[in-house]
This record gives sequence, C-alpha cells and structure tokens, in this order.
Amino acid sequence: MADKRIKDLAATATSPANDDFIAIDGATNNTRKIAADTFLQDAPSDGTLYGRQDGAWEEAASPDDIPIVPTFVYDGTAETTQFIVGNIPNDWQSLGFGYSNSDLTQLSIGNSATSIGSYAFYSCNGLTGNLVIPNSVTIIGDGAFGNCNGFTGNLTIPNSVTIIGNYAFGNCNGFTGNLTIPNSVTSIGSYAFSNCSGFTGDLIIPNSVTSIGAYAFSNCFFTSNLVIPNSVTSIGNYAFSNCSILTAAYLNQPIGQIGSFAFYASSIANVYIGPDATGYTLGSEQTIGNKSSITVSVWTNYPNVP
Repeated sequence: MADKRIKDLAATATSPANDDFIAIDGATNNTRKIAADTFLQDAPSDGTLYGRQDGAWEEAASPDDIPIVPTFVYDGTAETTQFIVGNIPNDWQSLGFGYSNSDLTQLSIGNSATSIGSYAFYSCNGLTGNLVIPNSVTIIGDGAFGNCNGFTGNLTIPNSVTIIGNYAFGNCNGFTGNLTIPNSVTSIGSYAFSNCSGFTGDLIIPNSVTSIGAYAFSNCFFTSNLVIPNSVTSIGNYAFSNCSILTAAYLNQPIGQIGSFAFYASSIANVYIGPDATGYTLGSEQTIGNKSSITVSVWTNYPNVP
C-alpha cells in the first residue's frame, strides 16, 4: 500500500467534521474529501499528496514534513474507515480470542502513534502485503499483530522500537524475506515471532537485546545462521525450537544462560563460541539447549560471522 501523506491535520484526537480534510492528487490535480467513511486508497502516481485544513495548499514531501498523521483502517466489507490520532489502544480492531476480523483489509499506521497496544490488531487476517511500522513507534504490545496470517510481504520494524511484546507477531506465517531486528530493541517477548515460517536468511540478534523470551522464534524457518551477542543474558526455554533449517549458531554467553530445550528439534549442527562463552566443551557430539549431536568450535575472527 502506498504512502498516505497529508499535511496540516488537526492536532486533536476528536473526530473531524467531514469538511475538515481535503487532499489533492499532485499528478492529476483531482481533489477529494477525506471524510469519516473514506479511505485514501488511490495514492497519486507522483507519490505526493497535497492537503489543507484551513488555508493554502501545501505539499507533504516527506514524513518529516507531517506534524500529525492518524492511523487509518479500512473495512473492505462495510466500505468504512476508522482513524485514531495518537497511540493505538489495546484491542482496537480485535474481535477477541477465537474470532477473526477478516473485514479489515487496509492499515496505515500514522506517525502520531508511539505505541501499538496489546492485541490491537489480533487476528485481523484480512490484512495483506507488507507491514510497515513508522519510526515514531517505540513499543509493540503483546499480541499486537498475533494471528495476522494474511500478511504476505515484508515486515519493517524501525530503529525506534525498544520492546517487542509477547506474541507480538506470533503466527504471522505469511511474512517473507529477511527479518531485521533493529539495534534499538532491548527485549523480545515470549512467542514474539513463533510460527513466522516465511522468514529466510540469517537471524541476527542485535547487541541491544538483553532477553529473548520462551518460544520467541520457535517454528521459524530461517535458512542460514543464528547470531546471539553477549548482550543477551537470558534465552528462554524453547526459544529456537523446531527451527528446522538453521544450520549454525554463533554464541557468546555462558551455557547456563541458555534455556531448556532452546534448540530442541532444530537443525543446528555447529555452534561457534566467542570469548565470553563459558561452560561449553569443544568437539563433536555435544548437547546444547537439549539439541544433541552438535559440534562446538571456537568462533574465529569474533565478532565477524563468515
């Protein structure tokens, strides 16, 4: 979904009157009203929206030019739009456990949000394509996008997010490509990415992270290396269990900080240990995190990964 860029939005959280928001397509000069029942589905071909509330038309050329942008959701069945200025509340679009909201088909998270509440979009499985979280967001709450298995593209987490809650993206098995966790995240919750089976490539935990929750990456199919820095002091039980394509892990923490069954039923055959990794035995046929038949070697050229 293309960017929706609107200049001079109201700085209040109250719902605007239908006449408050007008946008003009910079490519065709077509104007259209942004009313409570309208969603900007047709971004202009030149990638720019011009808008006004009161006063002259102004161009919103980049996100930095936009003082406040709400979060918009579009119900494709009812053809209605909801929006909210500011943080996204808990359970905003969720219908509750055991229910799916397949009517919600479009989502544009605005830069007025600094947090995404717990279960805000839980089981909104009508959402498709990429999920882009703006760099205003610092907290992704528990279950915020859990069971949103309709996403079929990339997940973009900005370098502003510090906490990824429990089950934040659990069962989002349609995401593809590499998962990049930014060097701002300090905590990855339990089940945060469990069953996100579409991610590929390396899984590199940044050196800002201190804890990885239980089952955080269980049943993920990353296709190459797992790298965990020495900033991580706690790796939860079953954290990387059933990662059946990962081939090697690069670790630099004492073996006592690795939870039970952390690597259970994974395909990890080689573990390379850095200078701060203690309690390991070099050689073949070692067991780490309840995964047997592992060969443990020194991580040469630490901290670089071959």
